[in-house]
Amino acid sequence: MSDVTAESVREAFDDADDGYEVRTVEENRSQFRVLLDEGSVSRDEAEDILEDAFGEGSVFGVGVSDERGEDEGETVRAVSFRVR
Repeated sequence: MSDVTAESVREAFDDADDGYEVRTVEENRSQFRVLLDEGSVSRDEAEDILEDAFGEGSVFGVGVSDERGEDEGETVRAVSFRVR
């Protein structure tokens, strides 16, 4: 069983060198979705953060996109991935 949890994903981004502010982490079985308040993490950076925290090859399908936030004109960065 994977040791990846919503809390451990939040900690991985909080503890990263750039210290991303995590708004929410959603977990659905082995799929995760992270919304970041600020920071412009790239797909490669997100994958590095996750593999540093959980081990190389532990995550796959990492994707990054910008989404509309709750406030008008606000944009948040969404990171989605799956765990093995």
